[in-house]
Amino acid sequence: SKYFTIAIKENEPPLSKSFSAALNENTGNPGFAIDSFTQDAKASWQQSFVLYAGPADANILNTYGRQMEEIAERGAKWLRWLTNIFAWFLSWLHGYIKNYGVVLIILALVLKVLLHPLTHKSMQASLKMQKIQPQMQYLQKKYKDDPKTLQSEMSKLYKEAGANPLSGCLPLLLQMPIFISLYNVLRYSLDMRNAGFVLWLKDLSEPDPYLILPIIMGIFMVIQSLMMKPPKGNPEEMDDKQKAAQSSQKMMTWMMPIMMFFIFRNMPAGLVLYWTVFNIFSVIQQYYLLKHNRNKE
Repeated sequence: SKYFTIAIKENEPPLSKSFSAALNENTGNPGFAIDSFTQDAKASWQQSFVLYAGPADANILNTYGRQMEEIAERGAKWLRWLTNIFAWFLSWLHGYIKNYGVVLIILALVLKVLLHPLTHKSMQASLKMQKIQPQMQYLQKKYKDDPKTLQSEMSKLYKEAGANPLSGCLPLLLQMPIFISLYNVLRYSLDMRNAGFVLWLKDLSEPDPYLILPIIMGIFMVIQSLMMKPPKGNPEEMDDKQKAAQSSQKMMTWMMPIMMFFIFRNMPAGLVLYWTVFNIFSVIQQYYLLKHNRNKE
């Protein structure tokens, strides 16, 4: 079971260098093995063990020592500190708000506020990239046979406009460890077992049975992509590469949400709820940013 475990550990000092427990591949029954050791024939010996049967919770297992907390599934070691922070925060907030769905919505809002400066800067950079699209197309057409000069001129253009083609990737990269850590909390935390939200969502640790959340998530991803869609260039002024890039961008507007739908359909509903709400907040943020920029112009 992902929530419960049976564990056995020898007490110190062990009589042998190695003690192991594993399932028998043929019968499926648990088995135990101790490395051989030398003992006087007339002497008696005894070895005591700690047997644990209960929740696979790191905090509970830690009280038994012998590194038994390592049994608890918490994901990759390099991310456990972040997983533990999220587990603590969700548990703490749940002490005041008894609905884990509402707790996850608040978490999405808190993270959106914390990441706002970075996201705002990324969106501004994307808008700057859109504004210099005509100049970029001109340079690509002018230096299509001279890649080295094209690269140099494009770098100058980016610098003059204060644009960075890679700036939009940073918020997404920062979201990855958050996403993985939340997945581990929602998938393996005993607190999330049978934690419901509304109506059809009876267990946030399991996938949405009716796929309603993944569909809503996909819709808002499309809306967000359409809001940041650059203006269409004049086909007569575009070469084949530029036309192909525009066609590819148009396809990704629809393909990415569809792909994400199929990925998220098997994810814990709580994780999809968090990501959906985060995307909704992103659309709202994007709307006001675009409105503010239009008023400035």
